Amino acid sequence: MLEIFGMSGMGKERIVYIRSIITGEDIWNDTGDKTYSNDEFYNLLVDLDVDKVLIR
Repeated sequence: MLEIFGMSGMGKERIVYIRSIITGEDIWNDTGDKTYSNDEFYNLLVDLDVDKVLIR
């Protein structure tokens, strides 16, 4: 998925870390906060224009 955005190195590591937090049901399960599916996360990256958000 991250290859689509042309990311490598540190940018990819940051996205993988963020993804693990917001797609991990076990993390937010107790609080009732929303978690994202992988597709929703991908769409979020597109909507945020991830190339402009992260420094490559």
